[in-house]
Amino acid sequence: MKNLKLFVAALLVVVFATVCVSAATVTYDFNRMNETSDFYLASFHYDMEKEVTDATYSKTLVGTFTTRFTFNSDKLILISTLTGEPVEDYVEEVLSPIMLVETEVANAFGSTKYKYNLADPKDNGWTVDEENGKISGYITAYTQDNKFNINDTTVLNVVFALADGVTIENIYEEDFVIDSVYIKDTGNDVAYGYQYTNDNCDETLTVVNNVVNEKPVEVDIPVKAGDVVYKAGTEISPVAIEEDGVYKVFANAQTSGTYVVNSEYTAQKVYNVAADGTVTEGIENGILGDDEVSVRIKDPKGIRFFGTVANLVADTADFEEYGFIMTAESAYNNLGTDYVLDMALVNAGKAKKGVAKGTVDGTEVDKYFERGAESTLIAGVLYGIPMDAESVQTVIASRPYYKIGETYVYGEVTRVSIYTVAKAIYNVEGFEAAWDYAKQIIEIVDGVAVPESDKEIFIDASPLYK
Repeated sequence: MKNLKLFVAALLVVVFATVCVSAATVTYDFNRMNETSDFYLASFHYDMEKEVTDATYSKTLVGTFTTRFTFNSDKLILISTLTGEPVEDYVEEVLSPIMLVETEVANAFGSTKYKYNLADPKDNGWTVDEENGKISGYITAYTQDNKFNINDTTVLNVVFALADGVTIENIYEEDFVIDSVYIKDTGNDVAYGYQYTNDNCDETLTVVNNVVNEKPVEVDIPVKAGDVVYKAGTEISPVAIEEDGVYKVFANAQTSGTYVVNSEYTAQKVYNVAADGTVTEGIENGILGDDEVSVRIKDPKGIRFFGTVANLVADTADFEEYGFIMTAESAYNNLGTDYVLDMALVNAGKAKKGVAKGTVDGTEVDKYFERGAESTLIAGVLYGIPMDAESVQTVIASRPYYKIGETYVYGEVTRVSIYTVAKAIYNVEGFEAAWDYAKQIIEIVDGVAVPESDKEIFIDASPLYK
């Protein structure tokens, strides 16, 4: 079967009634089973909003519940409670997706469990429309017991799975349609109906469909081939753009937030997307990574990375800090292949943070390499790299960042080993001061002595002085 996320489609039905006003409301809802579960309960629940007394129990009895609904079978997949697999035979397995929920009522000898009953299979079933990707269900449940808590009773659940790529947030109005509802307060002989054609409905039912979400507004963010897009404040991996076009954001309460487009090390755009689809741009080129890397030859020795931060960042009212986060892709650090270099990795103890401007242990710091009229060049050095062959060849990843309010914005990641840097600068004009340190690193890996220089010849004059 497909890789499915299982849910219990909650038909949460809440019935409100008062003595003076004949009215009832039915609510359908998805409820998570617990905080960590992938399962959701779709429960039929009623609440008569009456003072609970023995007389109330004997008089008020929600004896019948009937509903019809249609769902998008490309997003929601009906699951058998017997097998835990998708329903294949909608006739033979007609009742298998429906779970009746027991209600436990205390008595003099302990407690007794009650539950509603499903009507005959002819009153429960599924109609499949393969051409349009729709399935319609109709369910009828009844009881003659008056022991249910009239203000808090869950009658039944229906089990669904979400198809691949579908989340609970993108179930929309057209994906779960409530076609009709009928409930009967048999104790008071009052029937309520919603789009129900039977003439014996005395009162109109109001239905609230919380299974679905408001359809998001489509927002287009312009991108180019080679760009990387990520959403600030999430653990979702950055998306690499393969061709010029747009990156689509479907804006709602769940997807709203800050989206960052990094064009390698040369440009950055920030888009703040509101739940209603409104877009405001943030600081352009606020923080840029750099592929220029060097080594620091004074203690503490290490590998140096650069970044450029717009001066507007520090001038923003909610500015907190900027700097670098760095990590080592060592076997000990065990990052995996798809890790994201962000503050979550720092908080997990697998990366380190260094603040160039901000507050560190109660002290204001402002360190920079070079400050211009519009931007500031900052540098961060990772030191403490063991001088052995495996460590100097381990890739170091660096990423500049800034924090405004509670939002972190990151530049592009630079990944390189100190051995690769040493090979690149040794015997290169302009890096003479680093040649000795580079030579040490290279010899650790290559295992042979490296000539002092390949730009000069060496003549040993010592024999002329003996």
